[in-house]
Amino acid sequence: MIAPIGIQYVTGPGPFALAISPNGKTIVSGNRGPERFSLTLLDRDKGRRLVRHLVADSQSDDWLGVSTGAVFDGENTVYVSEGASGRVWAGNPSDGSRKRGFDLNQDGAARSLTGDLAFDPDRKQLYVLDQGNSRLAVIDVNKRKMASLPLAGPPQSLSLSPDRRRAYITIRSDTASLAIVNLDNPAAPAVVATLNTGGGASGVLATADRIFVSDASQDSVFVVDTKTNQIIADVPMRIPGLEDLRGLAPLGLAFHPGTGWLLVAEAGANAVGVIDTKQMKLIGHLPVGWVPVRILIDSDTVYVSNTRGQGVGPINGRRPHDETFATTVRRGSISAFPIPSVAELSQMTARVMSANGYTPKLMPTTASIPEAIRHVVLIVKGNRTYDDVLGDIREAVNGPVMGSPVLARFGRSGYADGRNTRLSLQRVDVTPNHHKLAEMFSFSDNFYAEGGLPWARLERLGISFRAEANTPDLSRAEQFIHQIEAKYGEGKEPLPPFVLLHLPNDRIGEPRPEEGLVYDASYVAANDLALGRISEFLSNSPWWRQMAIFVTEEGPPAGLDHIDAYRSILLCAGPHFKKSYASHVNASFPSLLKTIFRILRIPPIGLLDATASDLADTFSDTPDFKPYTTLPVDPRLNIPAKTAEPEQLLR
Repeated sequence: MIAPIGIQYVTGPGPFALAISPNGKTIVSGNRGPERFSLTLLDRDKGRRLVRHLVADSQSDDWLGVSTGAVFDGENTVYVSEGASGRVWAGNPSDGSRKRGFDLNQDGAARSLTGDLAFDPDRKQLYVLDQGNSRLAVIDVNKRKMASLPLAGPPQSLSLSPDRRRAYITIRSDTASLAIVNLDNPAAPAVVATLNTGGGASGVLATADRIFVSDASQDSVFVVDTKTNQIIADVPMRIPGLEDLRGLAPLGLAFHPGTGWLLVAEAGANAVGVIDTKQMKLIGHLPVGWVPVRILIDSDTVYVSNTRGQGVGPINGRRPHDETFATTVRRGSISAFPIPSVAELSQMTARVMSANGYTPKLMPTTASIPEAIRHVVLIVKGNRTYDDVLGDIREAVNGPVMGSPVLARFGRSGYADGRNTRLSLQRVDVTPNHHKLAEMFSFSDNFYAEGGLPWARLERLGISFRAEANTPDLSRAEQFIHQIEAKYGEGKEPLPPFVLLHLPNDRIGEPRPEEGLVYDASYVAANDLALGRISEFLSNSPWWRQMAIFVTEEGPPAGLDHIDAYRSILLCAGPHFKKSYASHVNASFPSLLKTIFRILRIPPIGLLDATASDLADTFSDTPDFKPYTTLPVDPRLNIPAKTAEPEQLLR
């Protein structure tokens, strides 16, 4: 849950850059997307902020992107890093008119990727982090000359000292570090010290006597003395009762002189952590929007950019074959609120604890997991919403289901768009196997593709089956079956406890009749048939009696849904699941991880999965070992019955 305080200003999606003009008149966020990039400007007007948006023209090359840096040069010029173009965009914040920017791909440099920015108004020096070439670029904006300083690795964040004679840069490499750069002569910057941070240095903020560096991997902020350039403190950011777990993901920083509080964006908790710099101790949290990344303070007002804002909501009004609608409605936000009192901080902290499930009495009670399960197969597909496929399921054994039949364009009475080149099909059964699996076993109607799947860790648990990106799902299914039989069949080797399989091709696309994909719905139908074949194979394998299969979609989904654009598919198949049971538990990727980890007797990996609801309500005390039989695809969709031998594509 999110429970943001203060005023919520809507921005474009992904506001990773945040800056304020010198007199505080204008605040700008640089919005990276997905799909589109823009600037959002908050103009001060009689004690409030008026919102404007500058959206890039996709047909123009005048403005090619937005990255993580934005900074003002006076009131009439704003610089924004473009990212992969290697450029810094310049414009007038009043009317959006473009000014002459800067290109870092010069003097033999190539593949620059512009990131964080800082500006010295007295000497007219623009400081640009180039992540593509691991350097700091220093640009004299009047003379338009550039100096360059190599760094030890890709730079992440940048902060200038108050006198602008030092730059502090966090660097990600094999060993995270903080580079301290002398800027006395901007034309010849020099690294004077490098501190090994030993973690995942992310955000950095310099004050007159201290440098604060957030560590997103270890949930801490370490403090450096500006006189000695030595680390003098390491402030842990921990949740009471869950001290051994990480997941707050501290990023952006801001300092409030009046209270001596350091404010830290906690991307993993939708909150801002408050550190008392006198005690060097975390004293509370402030609730903001979804995934906060940057903070700035104007007098006693705090502004926090939230990359996902307040979510998306229902998606049900675009053309059936339009795959872009789920991204064009996404929005970020800026939370604005006054610095709270100590008493208010206590109340707000309780609000954060409750919203995140950190309060012990609100942590979900969990049902038992069947002891017989010893193998988990996770099938990750890509990437439909719930209503797109299962919205036409009206009832389960435990009551009504939250679906919208009219939106189930790939359901049992679906639609195949002929795109004005062939006859469109009405009332065609696009996903018979998805529906049969839901009816034969369990599914969720309240599952969201949020939180992320830790692929590397999951693959370390067992085996992972991948194929080339353009391999059809039916070929992937055959690869999977062939490999399992060849390596683990007839007791050759024991099947690992965890198997991960990717079936990503149920994203609709242009018809490819030569491959049997004559409609956009044919992609989804081929994915459905592949899922059916794999389910049938596993249900007739010697491991079936000890198996749990989970089927979900990569996030964020693309499709129609009357609840939320992030609502996704989750099927739970196997002999130990309830029949035709709909789980209504609010769940997401961390919930799925928690369930899998419980089955495999693995402890939580972080705060997200530790505090998530799990899916134990789907398990049955009475197993049913009946195997699954694949349902055929509607022949009008022209899915090929057999695909070419694809073993050489497996890796």
